[in-house]
Amino acid sequence: MPTAEWCEMAGQAALVDHTHAAPHMLVVLDGEIHEDGCVYRAGDIRISTASDRHFLKFARTSRCLIVEGDVPDVPFGTRRVVRTPDLGARFQAVAEAGRAIELAGCRDLRDAAALFRPPSWLIELESRRTDGEFVRAMNLARVARIAGVSREHLARSYQQHFGTSVTGAIRARRLREAYDAITSSSEPLADIADGCGFADQSHMTRQFRQWIGRTPGELRRASGITLVQDAARPVLL
Repeated sequence: MPTAEWCEMAGQAALVDHTHAAPHMLVVLDGEIHEDGCVYRAGDIRISTASDRHFLKFARTSRCLIVEGDVPDVPFGTRRVVRTPDLGARFQAVAEAGRAIELAGCRDLRDAAALFRPPSWLIELESRRTDGEFVRAMNLARVARIAGVSREHLARSYQQHFGTSVTGAIRARRLREAYDAITSSSEPLADIADGCGFADQSHMTRQFRQWIGRTPGELRRASGITLVQDAARPVLL
């Protein structure tokens, strides 16, 4: 049985590395949320599977509606964002859980979600975003060759379906790979920065500060993993 709840997050708060127990949609009622280089604003509806990992940052105080659970006929497949002003306004006017769940399953939303489904070649490219080759390819032309399309078509399609640029998506993937390595291994931070495609450790540190408000060193100390080599290296923290 689907559930619906409203939440408010303070500005600059971050929800790092979490999933949901069931398919879900997040409706931005007001504010601004950043994820994987995407920016979600009032009226945007984010739909995804239960296993989809979230790395959300709230750029300012934001109110959201979360509908979780299987809603009949809603395509909870590849993560997508539905941007239709009319649907967003209808969700913003809802104040009762039953009505929110009913609206989540309405035909207009099902049709819009189907319309926003990426083409097969783009789904395949997105699935390869975990590959080291993609993570290190900051050149749009190189990624276009991987996808087998022109640079212009790649840039336009990626922005349309995922709400971010290709380079923004690569940057986000680097951060996620580095986050996993920092919190689950004792590998030196400088080596993680190099392995994930950052220019150097200081570059990775700046990117982490912007992303979650913590440096890699602070994140590692919070996770309980320490390594003497890290302390011995000259590093901007």
